[in-house]
Amino acid sequence: MTAMAKRHKKINFISFEGLDGSGKTTQINLLAKYCECEKINFLVIREPGSSLIGEKIRIILKDNGNNFMDAKAELFLFMAARAQLMREKIIPALQKEILIVCDRFIDSSVAYQGIARNLGENFVKQMNDFATDNIKPDLTFFLDVTPEIIFKRKNKNLDRFETEGLDFYQKVYSGYKKIFCEEENKNRAVFIDGNLKCDEIHEMILNKLFA
Repeated sequence: MTAMAKRHKKINFISFEGLDGSGKTTQINLLAKYCECEKINFLVIREPGSSLIGEKIRIILKDNGNNFMDAKAELFLFMAARAQLMREKIIPALQKEILIVCDRFIDSSVAYQGIARNLGENFVKQMNDFATDNIKPDLTFFLDVTPEIIFKRKNKNLDRFETEGLDFYQKVYSGYKKIFCEEENKNRAVFIDGNLKCDEIHEMILNKLFA
């Protein structure tokens, strides 16, 4: 039986979530290599980004020179990038049944802006629904690494978000845990210990998607 035949028919859109430095990008790259080898039609995208407008917004959001940015402005920029990504990439890919692999999506906004920035969880959820036409991932992999471990992994080249203090990241981490334990999200959330070896995590992801 081929990998294409084994692919779960109900899984067309997956997202990866976790704190900065939790290993999301590594796992996405490993998954992409697997899909290439097995000739699975897939699309890797990131938030904010993966569109001309989104990439320009990404530069603004991550620029350390913009540390004065208001939390509401930050949220609206993320939503603008997300709306454009939906129109240009996600909706067309869903229509073609291409496997979408997204580095961050709606849950990041709820955790970072809604909870950690105190803009309100429900308000951000409403903004997400508006920007995405209520489209959500079929599965979300949460790479569970605590803020304390993340801070030990940090390098010197930090962007605007990565320069936030431990207190901020503890709020984000708690926010993620709250989000994925809510009834509306429990069925799509997959908790993975981000401290496991890369190969072990990769194998768990493949088993969930293709077994």
